[in-house]
Amino acid sequence: MDIPSILLAVSRDCLRGRPVPKSLAKLWELELADDSFAGADLELLESLSILDLGYGEEDATLPGDVGANVKAHRKMFEALGFFAADADGGFLAIHLELGDPDEPPVVHLDSEGQYRWLGASLGEALVALAEESEDDEAAQAWLSQHGISTDPPLGVSVAALPDLGGQHRKFFDAFRGKAAVVPVPKAAPKASAKSFESEKPLTWIGAPATKVQAVLKELVPAKEKSKLGNWLAADERGKVKTVWLSRTPKTENFEVKSARFGMTRAHVLETLGRPTREGAQWVRYDAPTPSLHLEFKDGAVVRMTLMASAP
Repeated sequence: MDIPSILLAVSRDCLRGRPVPKSLAKLWELELADDSFAGADLELLESLSILDLGYGEEDATLPGDVGANVKAHRKMFEALGFFAADADGGFLAIHLELGDPDEPPVVHLDSEGQYRWLGASLGEALVALAEESEDDEAAQAWLSQHGISTDPPLGVSVAALPDLGGQHRKFFDAFRGKAAVVPVPKAAPKASAKSFESEKPLTWIGAPATKVQAVLKELVPAKEKSKLGNWLAADERGKVKTVWLSRTPKTENFEVKSARFGMTRAHVLETLGRPTREGAQWVRYDAPTPSLHLEFKDGAVVRMTLMASAP
């Protein structure tokens, strides 16, 4: 088959009629020229028949949790355009509803049925996949040689995208007739969003992750701007559920529940009282919500973690 015919089939049968992104079209062009991706063993897909093994309609009719799980996956698939299979039995898909339509984020579904964001763009995702086999340098060089950007689209970070595992669990609970239990902070997300303040991390919990992402990009060191997953996590609705704050020149003066970077353990206990739990190098306060976890190094607070609900 020629490129136009293949891309037509991919659009129709894999991407639910959406246009094939330029970077994916480029992968196909190189594949046909016997110049396959250098960083990982991938099989590009022209149809989704491979997903029938384990995720097919017949599997969805199985009784109990097995059938409910397959139905939940098939519900997830409605927003995913699978385009490749990896050597470990996993699949890569572009998200059809989130991110930049011209360079959509990429999802990985592993052989155990677990979802994760692999990258905010195809290039970023392929490098992340190659890193797992320590072939990221070869991947970077190959992608650069062929003009496929490894940078995420402007304003998009996987850290601010919804929790895919949470979405799947929600569907799974619905299909097996069990109401999903989603921990909700005492301060409702909507109220948090209204009182959002860029210099008050307590107001970030429950706020849109994209809004907090924009703030963090102004606060974190340059080398961390492409790794916002080290600072932020969203729930299945795209609302912030966890914030990890490290001590930097721009976060130095942040105060969270009267705790500040540089405070000694004794000062923390004097100020915040007895913690809910504590270890040799940390303390955690669960009330009032959100939970606050403080880590110490050389006797002083060096990291503050805010969580919508206690772990």
